[in-house]
Amino acid sequence: MADAKKLVKFGASGFEYGIVDDTELVQKTRKMPGLSSMKMDLKNELKTIAADDGPYVILSGGITEATESIEIYDVDSQMKQDLYGIRVVSGVEIYPKNLTPSDVATIFRTKLSNGKYVWVGMLKGKFSLPSMDQKTVDGTPDPAADSIEGSFVPRGDEESGNVVLIGREDNEGFDFEQFHKWVFPTTEEEATIPDADTPPTPQIKHVTAATLNKTTVSLEVGASETLNATVTPTDAADKTGTWVSDKESIATVDSAGKVTAVAEGSANITFTTKDGSFTAKCAVTVTAKTTA
Repeated sequence: MADAKKLVKFGASGFEYGIVDDTELVQKTRKMPGLSSMKMDLKNELKTIAADDGPYVILSGGITEATESIEIYDVDSQMKQDLYGIRVVSGVEIYPKNLTPSDVATIFRTKLSNGKYVWVGMLKGKFSLPSMDQKTVDGTPDPAADSIEGSFVPRGDEESGNVVLIGREDNEGFDFEQFHKWVFPTTEEEATIPDADTPPTPQIKHVTAATLNKTTVSLEVGASETLNATVTPTDAADKTGTWVSDKESIATVDSAGKVTAVAEGSANITFTTKDGSFTAKCAVTVTAKTTA
């Protein structure tokens, strides 16, 4: 087990939210500037069972409470319409007594001292109405942020659904685009989180070219020479190919590239790759066998 690196987290930014519909999907999101502070709190209820005159076993009730407290400098009318379903008439926000907040998913990030980010995604919750704490201005303005608090529940199955996702850019394999889709899925496929990492599909390297060690060869009748074929790239998955002579009455070639001169004349020997059908040729000239 490797030693832990000395890191600290600081700051809060990148706040984004989206409405979770009845199918547990999020069709659109909205980014909000002006994030002042963010606090996410998870509680895991534990109960110690006593037996044999002492502690016997500790039981976990799972995540029993998940909250997110946000301070943002202006919860604007659009955000209030999205989060609480209020109406805006002639520039006036209307708050009915039977107001019912919408289910929302949220994302924010905090920065690590190594320059990378930790992203926090809360998957399904409702926010309380924003509180305002403003004071009269005497001198330099000292604005106070609006404050809202959300309570979150599992998305999907009430007993086994997910509540929060935390993605770290310093974790191997982290992909923000995938993380964003899991927090704000627009389809059921995007909402599905696998039980484990999917092994990467091996990349098959295909042949892109073929060459021979010689482009011309001169042989006397009865003589032979073996040609060597090279494919590019050198680590191609399939380097095999076939050898063909266009005039076997002049020169033949076997499956290993061995050329044998049969009679006087000219012939072309061609190597063709199985992958991609790339070709390389050698011109063979056969001359009469010299006598001593």
